Amino acid sequence: MDEHTISDTLQEPVEAGLQGGEESLNLHEKPHLEAHTENLNEVRKPSCNKILLTQLNGTGYCFNANDYMTIRKDYRITGSFIGTNHVKGYVRKSQKLPVEFNEYEMQLLLDENIAILVSKKEAFERGADKKTEEEILTKLEERILAQGYALNEKKIQETIKNINRVMEGKRKKLIQSGVPAKDIKLSEDQVIQEMRSSMKFDRNNAQLEIPNQCLYNHEAQVVSFQGKDTLGYEIFRDIWKRGNVYVTLGGNFGGNFLIYPGDPLVFHASHVVHVLQNPVIQPLHMISKCRLTVNVNKICILAYKNSENDIRYQTVHWEGSKDKLNIASCKLKNDRSSDEDSDG
Repeated sequence: MDEHTISDTLQEPVEAGLQGGEESLNLHEKPHLEAHTENLNEVRKPSCNKILLTQLNGTGYCFNANDYMTIRKDYRITGSFIGTNHVKGYVRKSQKLPVEFNEYEMQLLLDENIAILVSKKEAFERGADKKTEEEILTKLEERILAQGYALNEKKIQETIKNINRVMEGKRKKLIQSGVPAKDIKLSEDQVIQEMRSSMKFDRNNAQLEIPNQCLYNHEAQVVSFQGKDTLGYEIFRDIWKRGNVYVTLGGNFGGNFLIYPGDPLVFHASHVVHVLQNPVIQPLHMISKCRLTVNVNKICILAYKNSENDIRYQTVHWEGSKDKLNIASCKLKNDRSSDEDSDG
């Protein structure tokens, strides 16, 4: 077993070590972190540039595309898209805004003063006033009419592109209807104008708009987030702060977290992090975690706390392979043969 730290990945030296005998590997536990509480007055200050996240289902949601790109690109937090693609309907791995943040991400956004969690329940239950509703409906009607105009213009452009074929087809139809060829007088402008006047937009074909945000100004109250004060969150935050990496949940790969060297849309995860609540791990448990990580072509990291309550990381490489096992087996057979010959 090759033991070393994850300093290359996290860009900061990390002390790591295994202590104990053959029966157990002694790789401790820490006081809880306090839940983050935001001052209500702070969000009302004009100079406040924190991102506002909407409280839903006990966590925070982002409905603004620009805010989400800031969170993802500048702060390396991905969240999960849960919105429906209005063009294709529900398609797995093809969701749109809003983005839901898990409890670790939400707590981190608040603790690092990146975002503020707000509740809009009272405003939405009260709804918009009559004037605002009329304005929303008027703008919706304008957008539907704009769809019809855009669709008709697209058809006109297709006609202009194939104007010669269109005019030839109209000429043939007139001749078939009994009009003498010498009396047929067609111009490009005339054909285009006739098509434009005959076009009608069916409102049933209009695309239904699904707004990412509320369409009118409304009030919101700053609320606190009751995150779980766990060792898992401490390790999640510690890894995030150590280097230019992305950290996501790692349940799909049998671990607590996944570490990506860049945006998960571009890079595959390089490490699987296993959080140990107790610094002692049994050999069989360690082997199972390592083999599971190796099977998905990643590096295993054991994260724990030492006796001084400091977070430590142990990176484990699996060195076994069939070739090495075959060589060891052949060597063992040769040694046994030599021993038998010497006894004889």
